[in-house]
Amino acid sequence: MKPRRLFTKIYLTFLGVMLAVNLIVFLLYHVIEGGQYEGEAQMHLEAVRHLVATQLDGETGISPTTRDKIAALLKAISGPLNTHYWIADLDGNILMTTYPGQTPESVASLMRKWTAGEHIRHVIFDPDVDVYGSASIPWPSGPPIRLHFTYEEPRSHAHHLVFGVGLVLIFVLVGALSIPLSRSITRPVTELHESAHRIAAGDLDHRAVVTTRDEIGDMGGAFNQMADSLSKMIKSGRDLLTNVSHELRSPLARIRVAQELIQDRLRQRGDAGVDRYLEEMEREVEEMDLLVGKILLLSKRDLTDTRPRPEEFDLAAMVKDQLDRMNSLFQARNLTVQADLPAQCLVKGDRDALGLAVSNVLDNMGRYANDGGVAGVSLARENDWTILRFFNTTPRLSEDELQRMFLPFQRLSKARGQGTGLGLAIAKRTLESVGWSIKAENINNGLCLTISGPV
Repeated sequence: MKPRRLFTKIYLTFLGVMLAVNLIVFLLYHVIEGGQYEGEAQMHLEAVRHLVATQLDGETGISPTTRDKIAALLKAISGPLNTHYWIADLDGNILMTTYPGQTPESVASLMRKWTAGEHIRHVIFDPDVDVYGSASIPWPSGPPIRLHFTYEEPRSHAHHLVFGVGLVLIFVLVGALSIPLSRSITRPVTELHESAHRIAAGDLDHRAVVTTRDEIGDMGGAFNQMADSLSKMIKSGRDLLTNVSHELRSPLARIRVAQELIQDRLRQRGDAGVDRYLEEMEREVEEMDLLVGKILLLSKRDLTDTRPRPEEFDLAAMVKDQLDRMNSLFQARNLTVQADLPAQCLVKGDRDALGLAVSNVLDNMGRYANDGGVAGVSLARENDWTILRFFNTTPRLSEDELQRMFLPFQRLSKARGQGTGLGLAIAKRTLESVGWSIKAENINNGLCLTISGPV
């Protein structure tokens, strides 16, 4: 399962806090440990420099005999105390030392820096040194010299290793335990996210399962209340649609019956002069009935369950059938129909939704084409996409008109024909509800509507 962003943030926050705590503990450990070592080193430094000063008392220089005595003294002390001593002048020249090799660079730099006073320093990042100390040797009759030493706790490095490994193990353990803890925090949010998608897809009876009593649980309860309110409003809208359909179509049906009765009686009386008015009335009733039907259809696309119902079917055969149904419209407008369709084009999609969209687009292309012009359709596969192109000869549209033509009740120009202004709006919403799309663009001497969707 792919990690969610919220889970990642919470998990990284836990790890970051734990890492910071480990660093603080590590530093405190070395500070406390270093303080203990520095106290012991202070006593060593004080005792040894007085012993060296005693050997130099009364002399103006370091004779070979005195040098040997001091060297033997420092060597005798350094063994049991795990220390190394050396004496140097203020220029850093080493006069005598117990180091078997060169002085470590980590303390040599401190030796060059501290040429006066008494200093004790806990050295953290050096495998051979724990504490470094430096102090002037009281020698009134001789030149100024300084005693330097390094102190190594015999078990300190092993302790450091064990302590460091322990911190790493704690960090790993907390990191492992943080995974289920982070998931327990993010799981209700993930479930709430999935519930929102199910309701958005049309499952209005679904509700989020609330298992906690914290802020996330409160959010889940508020979400369910919102879903209840939306469900009630949508159901009220459905009831309203049913009532509106009945209330609007009932008087239309009565008007149509009355019109037919009037027409029959007038024919019986031989008064045929009013037939054209009755025919006009009949056209208006049919137009009103068509408008009511499209309004209801457009509203149902928004208020009812429009989840795709995919099935495999022949799109080319569907388009051919729709062209045959629109043949009377094309003939009435004296249009030349051009169809570039393959023998077969199998697609997997919502047959009813695509059929409704194709029907509305063909009706629009036929109604708004120039009289005696051209209307056509082509179907092809392009880069794993199914492309349907509908075109007709019509005056060029502006960019604003190309955008507005998919809005409800947008009739761009009365001169281009009469209509409800709902056909393309229904087509667009229907296609988008099943994962397809439609766009409009100007072409040479006309307009092209392109419907595209996955194979």
